[in-house]
Amino acid sequence: GKTAHLAGCGQVFSSDVSIARMRSWRQNRKRLSWKDVFPVAADSRRLPFTDPFEKVILDAPCSNTGVYRRRFDARWNWSAELEDELVALQRSMLLAAAEMVAPGGILVYSTCSMEPEENQLQAEFFQSETTGFKPIPFPGPGELVDSMGYLSYFPPEAGIDGLFACAWRREGQLE
Repeated sequence: GKTAHLAGCGQVFSSDVSIARMRSWRQNRKRLSWKDVFPVAADSRRLPFTDPFEKVILDAPCSNTGVYRRRFDARWNWSAELEDELVALQRSMLLAAAEMVAPGGILVYSTCSMEPEENQLQAEFFQSETTGFKPIPFPGPGELVDSMGYLSYFPPEAGIDGLFACAWRREGQLE
């Protein structure tokens, strides 16, 4: 879904560890006639790229608590142990994604979770564990962007699926 929104904005590399999902992704690329959009079957904690990017978007695997109305299975699969596993995975993916951001570039972290451990606390973790990244307010309607600059939709209030997103700019200049 995110790739569909980015198609037409320059070269887009879309990565997932699941080869089966990337096969489905390739079918979508053909069906939707995406240009300059490329699949990469890879673990996002160890991306195969050598050159950094101007923009990196990490749509992290999450507990899906923001999309319970569409994903009933997520409700039944949730557990504290699963959340702990996801938080650890998200942290390692976020740190790896940061390595792929060029100086002056932007890093976006997003989930469809409503859990602070997967969202605000991940942003705090990232800021405490990295240097050279400055938080930037997420562009969006004022009623959906909080005082920290995080985009956060709460389904009962927003009337749509829940999600969270935050962004940072890496210090330096784009070449």
